Amino acid sequence: MQDNLVGRILGHASVNPTAPAFIYQNQIISYQQFNLYVCSAARILHARGIRPGDTVALLMHQTPVYCITMLALAAVGAVSVPLNPASSAQVRDGVHERYSLKAVVSDLDDAAIAGVPLIRLVNLTIDSHGPDMSFTSHQPTPEAPFCIVMSSGTTGDPKGIVYTHRYLLNLIDTFDYEISNDARHIPLALYLGFGIILAFGVLAYGGSLVFPKGKKGNDRLAEINLYGVTHLAFPPSRIAELLPLLPDGGNPFPSVRLIRVGGSGLSTKLVKSLLAKLPNVIQIAYGLTELGLVAAAKKDILAAAPMSSGKVIPSIKMELVDGEDQALPHGVTGEIRVRLEGMPSEYFKDEKNTRLRFRNGWYYTGDMGRLSEEGVLSVEGRVDDIISLGGHKISPGYVEEILTQHPKVKDAVVFRLMEENREILAAAVIMAEGEAGQDLIEYSQANLVGLAAPRKFFTMRSFPRNASGKVLRKQLVTVALESAAVRPS
Repeated sequence: MQDNLVGRILGHASVNPTAPAFIYQNQIISYQQFNLYVCSAARILHARGIRPGDTVALLMHQTPVYCITMLALAAVGAVSVPLNPASSAQVRDGVHERYSLKAVVSDLDDAAIAGVPLIRLVNLTIDSHGPDMSFTSHQPTPEAPFCIVMSSGTTGDPKGIVYTHRYLLNLIDTFDYEISNDARHIPLALYLGFGIILAFGVLAYGGSLVFPKGKKGNDRLAEINLYGVTHLAFPPSRIAELLPLLPDGGNPFPSVRLIRVGGSGLSTKLVKSLLAKLPNVIQIAYGLTELGLVAAAKKDILAAAPMSSGKVIPSIKMELVDGEDQALPHGVTGEIRVRLEGMPSEYFKDEKNTRLRFRNGWYYTGDMGRLSEEGVLSVEGRVDDIISLGGHKISPGYVEEILTQHPKVKDAVVFRLMEENREILAAAVIMAEGEAGQDLIEYSQANLVGLAAPRKFFTMRSFPRNASGKVLRKQLVTVALESAAVRPS
């Protein structure tokens, strides 16, 4: 089996040339065509001066050209830096300052980064040279960087982690996505670490990526069945939007084998709804951009422990530690630290965050959690999110879970608020119907003790989130304060 991603994926062009690599705009692109597109794109990039070791930003729409471009860059030895197309000029400039970008490859109208040449790849075609790659002598090695994946930035500036060919293939082979060569997967955003692992994992196994046209819920659901999609991945906020469109009982997606839901924001209410409507295909996962999948749970675990993330996968070593880095026993909450053979040991060109997170052979996640005697992980929020009020430590995740158990509350986020020279706990809520009222206040006071009971509630229609579905808490507070509040009478 090939030890670099380019060879492993494009090797399917020889083994099974007519197999579909992409389904896009009602057309099929075979692996043979995929190979020729990569060769054509590689020639364009080489002609524009891209050479081994160059770092190249990608600002592109979610299409097959994204995957083609990443493989073409790897084929000529360059390193992709996928960026959110909606990222600000400040974020783009910061990436260039840190990584010394050689170029930006884009199909967007506005993709400029000051001082960086722009290579436009729009309406890519297969040229007349076929699979000839003699214009470059570069051959990807297992240890060569394939891409630099940026973290979400929800806890500060985005941080870059290098995926070498070997490391990415290792993440693919241990990602527990149950992939085979007949898999059909609708990819997550391809600038996300999990989007890259899942999408290129499906291609590495000879499966197909489906790029649907429909943006609205019902259109997307129809295309899942139309194209025989087998694998799906969602952040919790997205699957929560789709659940009301699904019928109770039965299987609305006969072709689907696995639906993975990962990220923050999973309440007991949401997990129980998933088990009721999609019991045989749902999987809840906890993963990290830096290490890929860490733990996963299906219905047997979720039925008993709906707030858990399942069992830690065998390749991951995990410990829960206190503030002095002392390992804690089962059942005791602490910071999650993990390690994986061959994992990165640093953030790329970021000494400050490297010292903070990579220590003594461990990666410190910044997440709080606990492990049961059976090795089942429960993630309880971020270390940085713990709220201190009057000398008391309050876990936002615990309060939010209690609030979402109210029958009219779809989602909740709590935060500290200064009012009349004192700090109080406030909550932003998304209601299934109506506005937050006295009944929610009474429920909160009955089920939460003391300072953990929010003193003010703000009704919102949606929460600001990043592409991974994580709530942008700082933005949320700003928006919430513009809303009318309800407080105890």
